[in-house]
Amino acid sequence: MPGQRLSSAERAQIEVLFGQGLNCPQIAQVIGRDRSTVWRELSRNHCGTGGRVPSGQR
Repeated sequence: MPGQRLSSAERAQIEVLFGQGLNCPQIAQVIGRDRSTVWRELSRNHCGTGGRVPSGQR
């Protein structure tokens, strides 16, 4: 069974935390989501890196 979709507030929080230098596992712990969910969100929507998560951030 798939999990819940990210809310717009969670997406915004991911963006802020990533901008502060946290990596995917750290962000996932803060927002209470799986790290793969955070990684996929950053991979799809992080405009600061052209849609790519820098290597080593997963």
